[in-house]
Amino acid sequence: MKKYNFLFASGVLTLAALLPFLASAHERRVYQIGTKDYTFVVGFLNEPVSVDDKAGVDLSVMLGNGAPTMGPDGDMDGPPVATKPAEGLDKNLKVEVSAGSEKKVFSLTSVWGMPGHYRALFYPSVATTYMFRIFGAIDSTPIDLSFSCNASDQAPADDSSIKKVSEGVMQKLKSGAFGCPGSKTDQVFPAQSVTLASVDQKVQEASTAAAASDTKGMTGIILGVLGFIAGVGAWIKRGKNAM
Repeated sequence: MKKYNFLFASGVLTLAALLPFLASAHERRVYQIGTKDYTFVVGFLNEPVSVDDKAGVDLSVMLGNGAPTMGPDGDMDGPPVATKPAEGLDKNLKVEVSAGSEKKVFSLTSVWGMPGHYRALFYPSVATTYMFRIFGAIDSTPIDLSFSCNASDQAPADDSSIKKVSEGVMQKLKSGAFGCPGSKTDQVFPAQSVTLASVDQKVQEASTAAAASDTKGMTGIILGVLGFIAGVGAWIKRGKNAM
């Protein structure tokens, strides 16, 4: 079993070498969907990503897992399982992007010249933890898989335990991570810039201040009118008493 685990990990590294177009800071997972193994590689486009950058979901799916096969001697030391791009998934899969309580569903589009590679473009507007939920069906098997960016500087340990995700879907490997969008403060040159989110916040603050100012002004007017009415009433009363 130890030998198999070692060879399985080696097979995954072999698979990574077969995918030169993938960014390094991505998360890799191997799932058994139905009776077949699929390798998902998920991350942000154009990593590292900063707020307001053109980015999006970067997804690659391969049929197979790069794990070794059984050799003539009965041990798991045979050649790696053949891998090939899983094409046409944009017809059956979508991705829901979450940032805090905000959620939005995007369609996946295939990347020309890169079989098995899919994207969903968007501009992250806040520096927070983003989650990509990929859902739909593969080979008529429903899938619902979630991937979260890693805000920590520490890379998580690989997890090769087998876990049931849903009916017909088993997770066999989880490896690596992708980072969360950060502020542009350290990258901007030569002049500092503001983010769209900060501009929106300033506009909201200005609107709130203006509304509060209007409220105070109206309150002053009402109090002034009430004071005038009270003064007139007192004057009339004094006139009557004099008569």
